Amino acid sequence: DTARLHATGFSMGGQATWGLACRYGSRLASVAPMAARCAWEHGAWENEEQILAELRRLPIWYYCGEEDTRTVSWRDLWWLADKRGRDTKAAEHTVVVEGGEGIQATVHDWGEDLQLGLLRGTRTCHCIWGPVLHNEASFGLFTRMIAATSATPLPSLDGKATDAAMS
Repeated sequence: DTARLHATGFSMGGQATWGLACRYGSRLASVAPMAARCAWEHGAWENEEQILAELRRLPIWYYCGEEDTRTVSWRDLWWLADKRGRDTKAAEHTVVVEGGEGIQATVHDWGEDLQLGLLRGTRTCHCIWGPVLHNEASFGLFTRMIAATSATPLPSLDGKATDAAMS
């Protein structure tokens, strides 16, 4: 079902996830970049409307280490929140990771489809994927992914309509 394509990646894979979002976000169900900021190509702001068209409705669940400051771009999140008609000041709540030996996250929430989780207490400030991916009860990432679909999915390889396109 091509309406259920999601992308996630860690570090350089997280940058690739951002790249896929900026180029094909309207065709994806969601993205979850981890420990990576968007690496804007030279001249990207000249294509702001095209990039915004890809990101406007895409659920983005972004995770980084709280002290891994080079992997977070607040400016990008504020820009996207503003373009989605949201307040640029996010609501915040704390998530305590079950069985995480003191691992917590501050989740900055601009709505169900735009969130940044900043983790602390992990082995290193960059290695945050384990607590997110292995603690569904704490973060609910896979539950949200299962529920998300793209309104404009890629065509299937066999040329048949996807489940989401038929509904």
